Amino acid sequence: VLGYLANLVFGILGLIVSVAWIAHIIIYLLINPPLSPFLNEVFIKLDDIWGLLGTAAFAFFCFYLLLAVIAGATMLGLRLVFITIHPMKWGATLMNSFLFNVGLILLCSI
Repeated sequence: VLGYLANLVFGILGLIVSVAWIAHIIIYLLINPPLSPFLNEVFIKLDDIWGLLGTAAFAFFCFYLLLAVIAGATMLGLRLVFITIHPMKWGATLMNSFLFNVGLILLCSI
């Protein structure tokens, strides 16, 4: 029962962080001039409350985004319409597919 409750809590937390990232991308990056600094302002305000809180929140958001990229790379590989070019399968991943996916994850972490 506790496992299901933990999955529910982490799922809701993941939904909130994902919606915040998407809203920030739309509000701050896609619209020129930006409507609002949104997450930038949130992190600055959290930093004003306690010096490490803004940094910890920013690290949490970045770590969540990197985990989402890793999950997408391992689940999908490079999937085109009907075929998967670089699949990640347990015990059956070719070295070039593994290096491609590692490069994709490193590119997203810059």
